[in-house]
Amino acid sequence: MITRSTFYQYYFNKSDLTGKLIAEIRCSYEQFLFLRFGKNPQKSIKARESLTHQDRRLALALLKIQTPKHNFRCEMHTLVKNRFLAYASNQDPNLDWDFHADSYAAMALHAGEYYLKKGEISTR
Repeated sequence: MITRSTFYQYYFNKSDLTGKLIAEIRCSYEQFLFLRFGKNPQKSIKARESLTHQDRRLALALLKIQTPKHNFRCEMHTLVKNRFLAYASNQDPNLDWDFHADSYAAMALHAGEYYLKKGEISTR
């Protein structure tokens, strides 16, 4: 437990803390996506397994936050969609991949949230 004065030494307010937590998770997820859409996607499986229980709880909590300044779910959707578009456009640049990318991002986020919840429940 930290005191109020200690909290405000490191963060301007709760929104600042939320932004820093989102940035931390987003950074690790960007690394995962780089592996996922890289030359050896099998490495992404090992990277995904390394999510700690604390990271899972944090990601689930951040997925619930929807404020005008912070919307973690929307940020992750955009991140996955853009990474898929970059990957798919390299495979066949003549196709319009936007619908597929949006669908993939929605499915990936839903599946990820499902497995995060399942992992949290099974570790109790």
